[in-house]
Amino acid sequence: MSEARIDRGRVRAALRRLAEVDRRILLEHALDLLPDEELRSLVCGYVDPDDLRATTESAGFLAEVEEFRRASLAGEFFGTSRRERRTFPPLVPNAQIWIAECHRLLRECVAAAEQGRDRDARMGFDIVFELLRTIDECQIEIVDLGDEHSSFEVWVHWREILPAYFGCLARTAGPAEFATAALEAIRAFGGADRGRFLEGAVAVADAGQRLAIQTSSAIG
Repeated sequence: MSEARIDRGRVRAALRRLAEVDRRILLEHALDLLPDEELRSLVCGYVDPDDLRATTESAGFLAEVEEFRRASLAGEFFGTSRRERRTFPPLVPNAQIWIAECHRLLRECVAAAEQGRDRDARMGFDIVFELLRTIDECQIEIVDLGDEHSSFEVWVHWREILPAYFGCLARTAGPAEFATAALEAIRAFGGADRGRFLEGAVAVADAGQRLAIQTSSAIG
């Protein structure tokens, strides 16, 4: 049975109601889904297609993650424009760009894990997680997320991200290392789902990793 057709008018109306940062994230995701010819047709008239040609110098996945870390720690995404003081002030453009790029790179990490590139995936996850923890620690001004100044404002879909992370972690780490890294991620990003994520980490662990995480300190 085929899926019901989508009403594109309703899609357009729904997109208009999205926050600007959500539209940026959706656009980044759409670019990943389009084949080259359709992508070229989409952007024609807005950018020069000749500027889009892939070259042997194109950055790889981990190089993009490393550059994202460098630019973030250098403060290149930190907005300097003044906000209007409202209950939910709009994010400055640099914050919108940072959040969209963070979501894109996390999707790249998930894809790498699904493709069996576990070490690359794990390294990418670790770098992005480090940046998110840096935001929470408030020691370096990475991005202006407003008065809350919390990685919660990035709205990462942890139910998609953490299971992929636990999988590549289980395939690349020894027992103690697995337990430490998994519990650290759960404490930092698990929120109200910490118990659920702990069960997920245990489920993908081997016997030694399972014993290590079960005998480690509580996640609370």
